[in-house]
Amino acid sequence: MTEAGRQRTLEFETELVAFGPVAEALARVPVGSTLRLTGFIDRAGARNPRLEAHVTEFERM
Repeated sequence: MTEAGRQRTLEFETELVAFGPVAEALARVPVGSTLRLTGFIDRAGARNPRLEAHVTEFERM
């Protein structure tokens, strides 16, 4: 994330959502692996304020 022209690191806990080939590939990643995720954050549902991170791409670090 970039804020005021500087790189910032974010740390938070949330549920991840992935579909299709991305979900299949994530299922093969060993627990505890460091990943760089690409995607978007959205509410869990129209009436649910809980946020989910939707993963569209990832890479192991």
